[in-house]
Amino acid sequence: MSMSDAADWLRDLDWGSVPAWVGAVSFVLAFKIFLRDRTTTQRQQVNLLGLWMKPTWDIKMPGEGLAHEITLARFVRNGSELPIDVVQIAYDVQTCWMVPHPEQWRPDLPVYGSVPGTDRMRFYAGPLRVVPGETWSDEAEPQRVNIAHLAPPNAAAIDIIDGASYKIRWALVSDNAGQRWVVRPGHPTRRVRWYSPGRNAYPRNWLPWYQWTLRRLPHWIREMWARRRSRRKLTDQGRSQAPTI
Repeated sequence: MSMSDAADWLRDLDWGSVPAWVGAVSFVLAFKIFLRDRTTTQRQQVNLLGLWMKPTWDIKMPGEGLAHEITLARFVRNGSELPIDVVQIAYDVQTCWMVPHPEQWRPDLPVYGSVPGTDRMRFYAGPLRVVPGETWSDEAEPQRVNIAHLAPPNAAAIDIIDGASYKIRWALVSDNAGQRWVVRPGHPTRRVRWYSPGRNAYPRNWLPWYQWTLRRLPHWIREMWARRRSRRKLTDQGRSQAPTI
């Protein structure tokens, strides 16, 4: 088919009228707006959930020894009128230390710089149920976190102001209607999907069976391949050790 034949074929197609196209586009836009408003209505309860933490540590000046532990009080506020279930809260804890400044340090005038810790630690909290209008907290018995292994070389003390901080990665929440949501600070609240960030760390009973199967499929394939290689290796060893007649 030549270019002229293709142009004639496209010209002869029945593309419909302009009102028909406008009506189709309007229907698609209306359906999209409906889905957006429906999702916004469904997540109203979850949007009233508040998560925060309060790290504390012993303030020590350089030369008084390094702090080996911090405490972390966790708070969950349910501002809605219905109970809400928090299945899992994933958060990272990181530290900051006072280290002698490499350029401005002097024995008669010590100058320290702030250096992040060597690593961060991931923790999980939950499950827990928060009643309407209440705040759950473990401030009476806060979490104790050992941070001694996070100190960088030549650390003199934990930073007085920014010694310890946290970052909430996600929270898995089930509203009163049983719908499952992923809450990520700084991001819109979304329903749980198979491609949700952090899905590899979700509890098994949180994901549908097909999502759990897809998540475990690569592991099962690796295990099957390793067993097959092991059996083949044993078979080859047996053949090599068999007496020759």
